[in-house]
Amino acid sequence: MTVDQLDMVRVHTVENRFEADLLIQSLRQEHIPVMLRRFEETAYDGLFVTQMGWGAILVPGDYEEEAARVISRVLGSITHGVSHEPTAGEGQ
Repeated sequence: MTVDQLDMVRVHTVENRFEADLLIQSLRQEHIPVMLRRFEETAYDGLFVTQMGWGAILVPGDYEEEAARVISRVLGSITHGVSHEPTAGEGQ
């Protein structure tokens, strides 16, 4: 482990690669240093993914609060930004 990695803290556990890519891109746009630690182990055929999640987003401790706000905003926009509009024939 390098000195840079020693002060990294986990700010979020991601469920899949899509979520990881989205959050990493959002953090980098805010100029927050970020690292992804994947929990996939090919030798164990994804055994730890169900227990630990797909991976973890890590940032330097100095950026922890700011990163948590960005992640919360991004995830909130995903869950609140999606609405179900009935299509033709639905609900009739």
